[in-house]
Amino acid sequence: MERVAFWGRALVLAVLFLGGCRLLTSPRVETVPGPETPEVLTRTRGHLLLSAPLGAVDSLSLPDGERRTLRAPLEGRSDPTVHSLGGPDKKGRYVLVDDFMHQEQHALRVMKLDGSTTSILFQRPGGALWHDFIGDHVALSPRRGQVAFLSGLRSVQMRRMKPAER
Repeated sequence: MERVAFWGRALVLAVLFLGGCRLLTSPRVETVPGPETPEVLTRTRGHLLLSAPLGAVDSLSLPDGERRTLRAPLEGRSDPTVHSLGGPDKKGRYVLVDDFMHQEQHALRVMKLDGSTTSILFQRPGGALWHDFIGDHVALSPRRGQVAFLSGLRSVQMRRMKPAER
């Protein structure tokens, strides 16, 4: 039960952190009345992973803002698109779910920020995007290399309410 609570808190923190860091790359957005503290960015350390078109993956290094390509755009119709990204961890690893739409398969990979290694944890039938075989988010623990994701999901369309039920 403690492990579930830990991963729940970690997922919430990751979503909040990534949502807040999105403000750093978007046009100026007013967030609070009055001046903002410029030191916040200078104290932020790490990498943000960004999925790009055609299965590419970019890394944005903080605080310097250097952006570099970790995986170049893929060209072929059989190449995957990035469904979700997680990490990186203390060892410079990140995880991603590749969606092979035309083959109706998905794969979970572990990759290094320096591009030195790639391993496939699993490849399964079913598309990640349209067939709900894996959730929209994946997380990598900071130290132990543990991966968290949801699978076996099923989309449910809510039924329309009749006027008498409203």
